[in-house]
Amino acid sequence: MTLLAHDRYCDEIAHQVGLLRSVVTSGADLSGTVPTCPDWSLEQLVRHAGGALRWWS
Repeated sequence: MTLLAHDRYCDEIAHQVGLLRSVVTSGADLSGTVPTCPDWSLEQLVRHAGGALRWWS
């Protein structure tokens, strides 16, 4: 398996966070469930991802 360069990982994280941000800012229902994590609401996912990003930064 070929590992990606650090910068490539960072770029992908930024891209995925941008996608999540666009969903949230488009007026999505924060109480809606996340298809890949049906026990989680969108709000819980955003709080989890935001907490992880703040922790790493």
